[in-house]
Amino acid sequence: MGNNFRCKCLITPALDIIGDKWSLVVVKQMLFEAKNTFKDFTESTESTATNILSKRLKMLESFGIIDKQKLPSNKKN
Repeated sequence: MGNNFRCKCLITPALDIIGDKWSLVVVKQMLFEAKNTFKDFTESTESTATNILSKRLKMLESFGIIDKQKLPSNKKN
C-alpha cells in the first residue's frame, strides 16, 4: 500500500488509513475489547470475513498503527 494521500494535512491521511468500517472495527476491538490475536477477531460478534480482516491487519501494520508480535505461548515456528 502506497503513501499517496489526498493531502498533506494530518487528518486526511488518518481518515485514509483508519476511516473505513473494518479498520475502525479492528482498532475498536483492540482498544476496548482486548482482542489481540487473529482468532480473537474471528470469534468476535462483528463477523469480519477472514480475507478482509487479514487485509486490514496487514494495512494497519504497514502504517505502524499496530505491531505484529509472536505470543510466548505460541508453539508454532
